[in-house]
This record gives sequence, C-alpha cells and structure tokens, in this order.
Amino acid sequence: MKKCTKCGHSNRDSDAFCINCGNPLDQDPNKQNASTQPSENAPSINNKQDMNYSAPPKKSSAGRIILTIVIIVLICVIGVLVFDYLDNVYRISDLFFFNDPASVSTSVNNADIGSGTSSNSSSGRINSNISNSNSTANKTNSTATNLLLSYNATQKYNLNIFLSNFSEAYLEYYDHNNVDPAKMISFAFVHDIINNNSAIKWDIGGSNGSRMGIAASRVNTTLDRYFGISISHKSIGHWQYDGSTYWTGASSGEGYGFFSVALSLEDRKDGTYTVKFNNYTFGQGNETVPKKYYGYSDSDAKSDSLCTYRNSGTAIVKPKGDSWQLLYYNEQA
Repeated sequence: MKKCTKCGHSNRDSDAFCINCGNPLDQDPNKQNASTQPSENAPSINNKQDMNYSAPPKKSSAGRIILTIVIIVLICVIGVLVFDYLDNVYRISDLFFFNDPASVSTSVNNADIGSGTSSNSSSGRINSNISNSNSTANKTNSTATNLLLSYNATQKYNLNIFLSNFSEAYLEYYDHNNVDPAKMISFAFVHDIINNNSAIKWDIGGSNGSRMGIAASRVNTTLDRYFGISISHKSIGHWQYDGSTYWTGASSGEGYGFFSVALSLEDRKDGTYTVKFNNYTFGQGNETVPKKYYGYSDSDAKSDSLCTYRNSGTAIVKPKGDSWQLLYYNEQA
C-alpha cells in the first residue's frame, strides 16, 4: 500500500497518484525539497563574476569622429567650388568697381614713347605678348564668361563710349608694345576736334600757309588718359613741332559720325579683358552722334534705320580709375 504523503490516504501499490487528493505518490519529499534548494556550488545570479558575466562592449566613438571629419571636409570643398563658380560668373570684385586688379605694363618698345604720368599707371609686365596678339586677342575661349551680361545700363554705356573714342578717330590698329608716335598725335588731334574743339589751334593764311595744330601738353594728357603713355616731343611724319605745338596742314577733314557697341567682355585672368565690338556709322557719317546711341545694344543698332554697320573689332583693355585703358585694338573690315 502507498500512503499519500499529503493527505495520509492509503492507496494501492500500482497507483501513481493519490485517489483522494491527486498528489503524486512516487515523489520523494526529501528530493523535492533538495531540488528546490540551491546548491552551494550553483552560481548566484547576483554574482556576475561567478556566472562569467561581462558587460557588452561600448560602441567606439572613433567611427563617428571620422564621419564628422569627412562631412566637414566635404562641406569645405563644396564651399570653395561654389565660391569659385560664383566668382567666375559674377566677378563681384571687378564688375562694379574699376580698381586695377593686377599690375600691367604700360611701357612700349619705342625710344620715343614713355609711361604716362597718371597715378593709375602700373608697373610689371603684361602676361601675354600683345605685339603678337592678332591671334591671341581673337582666340575664342568657349568656356569664358561674358561679363557684359552682368553689366547694368550705365556700365555698358561707359564701355561703348570708351570704345567709340577710337572708332570715331580712325585708330584702326594699336599695340602698346609697338607705338607709332605720329599716329598717337593724330589720335589726340582728331579726338579733340570731335570732343574738345576749343583745344585745336588754327593758323589760316600765315607765313607757313594754313595749318591747324594741337598743344604738345594736350597730346600727352590725352594719350595718358586713354593709353597710359606719353611721347617725346619732336617733329615726326606730317607733324611739325615748334617747341610747344604740333602743326599740320589744314584740310576739310573727314566725317567722324561713328560709334561702337560692345558685344562681349571676357576676363583674361591677368588683370586685362578682351572686348569684342561692332562699329556703326550714324547717318551719313558726318554728323554728331546723339548720346543715346552710346547706350545701344547691337540689336538696337541693327534695327535703327539711321545706323549702318561699318566693321567689327577686338580690343584688350584694363581697368583704370572709373574707366579703361587700351592695350590693344584691331578693327577688321
């Protein structure tokens, strides 16, 4: 007989459970108690060392530091690229201020020519050889930015005025490395006939015949203003120098009704700029050009019935004060 350890009821030997209370009859209470007691050698869950417990490794911050550095470097590179692009497109320092951005020579390879006396004259050598610039000035840079597109109406007007001084005076060609003094005197003379007629001297029916002249000091003032040069005074070509004035035979002259329209202005990256332009004749060519025409675009001139296309040309200029200085000029028929 099996006696239930729980209720004391007597059960058959074959019974596995007490028929009175259902308690398992084969379970040894001592074993049961022993199984519920922790062994002296059993590891304690409160003892991390006994259970070979180790804290999970901390995540290294080195990766985040490297990622931060990479991001900072990328931001700097992008910033430099963006600034360089905007500077090339808009040229903030050059478009709206005409401070001389680089030292460019104004000396020429001629013993009779000297540097101008203007405070804006600069030293150094121009990076390119403009004496061979028929090909250089006309070389097209497909990636160059046309700065004229960013110019306002006043800036375009002033550039057209500057170029018109040479087209109306029949300059046709100029290279600051190879200057013809006689041609420079003629330029100053014609310029004053058009723009400052009171500076022209007349000697009609004198002992030397009828003649017209311009003061030597006036010649160098004009040359310094537009070219940054001066010349040594002496008789040359058809100009006779009497110690203070250049004289030439009086003539009826030609018409000076011409004006220029700038088409493009490109930075040569050496402090100088290449200008492409078209020249137009106003009316019959013997009339004074009204001021509004100097503000014309090329399309304005082409659509005006009073304007006739004359020729096109290329110039190399550098900023000088609030205007420009001419280094090279070439009109093509």
